[in-house]
Amino acid sequence: MNILILGSTGGIGQEITDLLTKDGHSLILHSKKDFNLEKDEDIKKLCDQVIKNYDKIDWIINSAGYISQTDEIENNFSSTFNINVFSIIKIFSHLKKIISLDGGIINISSTAGLRGNGKFKIYSSSKGALNMYATSLAKDFAFEKTNLKSIIISPGPTNTKMREAISDDATKHQSPEIIAVCISEILNGKSVYKNGSHIIIENNTVKEI
Repeated sequence: MNILILGSTGGIGQEITDLLTKDGHSLILHSKKDFNLEKDEDIKKLCDQVIKNYDKIDWIINSAGYISQTDEIENNFSSTFNINVFSIIKIFSHLKKIISLDGGIINISSTAGLRGNGKFKIYSSSKGALNMYATSLAKDFAFEKTNLKSIIISPGPTNTKMREAISDDATKHQSPEIIAVCISEILNGKSVYKNGSHIIIENNTVKEI
């Protein structure tokens, strides 16, 4: 399968990339050093490049994310929403026409988007907005009676560099590998998850809500 991975060099994204490479998929890798998801021109360049090189892609895996310790500063909440929400809306809009009807999109969200985090209100809000977008996509796919799938994965605290940047407890939490394994199983038809599924992965436990 041809799979676009956004945020492929982050903690979760890198783990997904490594496992799906072992699975033998053809990966299209996005990293911030190549394309900045805050910039419309970079988003367009990324999508144009994908369309130029591929007649179709099977899945988009959105593991790009941004969180700032200075959560309430105006510039930071603009970055948070641009990267966590608006970029994927724009990318999916550009690429929908070449996504295989048996494929779809998996968004890596966060349990903060379900419960809220008092310290990171803007981040929590952005993930809540991402959840609603992905849920709405799933309903649209069902209405159109396609086999496209929109699936949300909301990890709890995970041992990544992003976690290290905001807390000193990263090593106490689950490995990103469990998230990558869940995605691998979805793509390889080894899970029960379907269009509209919202999966929580927390404390090394996987469940659907």
